[in-house]
Amino acid sequence: GFLQDQGMMYDFGTGVEELAHAAQNFGYAGSLPFHGWSLEKIKAELAAGRPVVIDLGANGSDEPGHFVTLTGISHDGGWVAYSDPLLGERVVPLDDFIGLWALQGNSGVAVAEAPPAPLSPDYAPWAALAATMMATLALAPSMLSDVKRRGIGGMLIAEAGSGGTTAGVGMDPPYAASAGMKWVKGAAVYETHTRTEIVYHEVPKKELRKVKVGTIKQKIPYTKRILVDKGHWVTDYKSERYIKGYRNKRILDGYRTKRYVKYYRTRLVRTRWGYTRRRTPVYGTKRTPVYRNLRVPIYGTRKVSNGRHWESKWEHEEYTEYKTVVKSVYEERWVTVGFERIPEEKIIEEQVLVGYHWSSVPDA
Repeated sequence: GFLQDQGMMYDFGTGVEELAHAAQNFGYAGSLPFHGWSLEKIKAELAAGRPVVIDLGANGSDEPGHFVTLTGISHDGGWVAYSDPLLGERVVPLDDFIGLWALQGNSGVAVAEAPPAPLSPDYAPWAALAATMMATLALAPSMLSDVKRRGIGGMLIAEAGSGGTTAGVGMDPPYAASAGMKWVKGAAVYETHTRTEIVYHEVPKKELRKVKVGTIKQKIPYTKRILVDKGHWVTDYKSERYIKGYRNKRILDGYRTKRYVKYYRTRLVRTRWGYTRRRTPVYGTKRTPVYRNLRVPIYGTRKVSNGRHWESKWEHEEYTEYKTVVKSVYEERWVTVGFERIPEEKIIEEQVLVGYHWSSVPDA
């Protein structure tokens, strides 16, 4: 790449000064590196339509940073969106972004052309440019302590963000698109959810009994327990709206035109004795409202019967049954006297749609 040909790719990656030099050679002569910038300066650059390449300390305090292209800040100031050359479009809380940026000395590159930049810059060249600067080796902590060299970038070792959540994932876009940008819905995102379901297995219930073999018939009693529903019917009620009276309501029925004196003017009137001044009224008209009374109902609510339902109450009851056996020879055998339900927990995995990948792209 360009930086490798210029001898500006080191074992830890590269720096913001070298990145600004590359930007100037790509036709953005006004590009400058910076250190110790504030968030207000970043907002001013974005408001002016100029992209900003930020160095985030995504790999920790003693590791090289990771170059990303800042694409916007939400209107409420709580979220920051940027384009990551490895992870794509990301949206992180402002506090997380400021913490990662501070690890690299609030460094970056302000991208600008020599003439005024267009209102809707193309961020694609800068995302591609940052992607060429992924190094594979970490920088020694002694070099990181040099304030002048803050703003170096390397390979993304640990994914930045809050809890590793994929940025821009949801049913709707995470925030309103910045000026000149739009949201594009990508592939669906599914999560594996597990739930526990109780499954009952019927196992024969056996008892050790003496089986009578021979020609003697004998009735042997035994007791069984069964469930009996001793429930009852319960009446259901619902709320019903009804008219409990009426009241008079004054409503506007229309308007009528009324004549009134707007002002007076003095006119010269000729009489038999000569001219004299006389005040004459000048009339105007105005609309006045006409009201009438309307009889409207007053509603109330009451409970009325809405059918009934059966409320179950299960209880165990014992009853005696008799079994006839032939008694001649006695043997002890296991005899099935019923079935027993044994519960078993079964874990079921389901794929649940949690949203879609949203990407912020220039609005052509």
